[in-house]
Amino acid sequence: MIGCFSLSHSTGATGSKPAMSAPVCAPVLPNEFTALVVDDNPIVLKCTAEMLQELGYRIHTAGEGGEALARLRQWPCHLLLTDYEMPGINGWELAQAAKSHSIGLRTVIMTGNCQADVAHLMSDRHIDGWLFKPFRMEHLEEMLASIGLPLCSARRTRVVKEFKNNA
Repeated sequence: MIGCFSLSHSTGATGSKPAMSAPVCAPVLPNEFTALVVDDNPIVLKCTAEMLQELGYRIHTAGEGGEALARLRQWPCHLLLTDYEMPGINGWELAQAAKSHSIGLRTVIMTGNCQADVAHLMSDRHIDGWLFKPFRMEHLEEMLASIGLPLCSARRTRVVKEFKNNA
């Protein structure tokens, strides 16, 4: 993808979570992390899911917020990567709802808005980071690393080998 990029990582203070249904923990298998990608644009949804899959994540997708909440109840995840502006439940509302009943879930919001338009939300404790569209693989990698999520070492090894072979 081509375009400008901005990366932000919020570090809002943690507070008490509202009492909701019992928290869910995903069973973690060695080197296996799960992500739910949510976007109402099928092309962005597919491209983002493919990037995360390339980074070693097991992927689930949803086209809107209500569907995403149902998937989170069915398949607990380590990462929720959601579009901000969607019909019905927007990404910020989705992140709030998801964090209220998922232990350890990291939330990243993707948006095509300029940073100034969402600045008032950027320090929200329910949001771990922001990606501004369009973004590339390296921007996604930087974001995941900044919020403490792992990257597939196989991809890094392959990229280094390709670089050395082309040098």
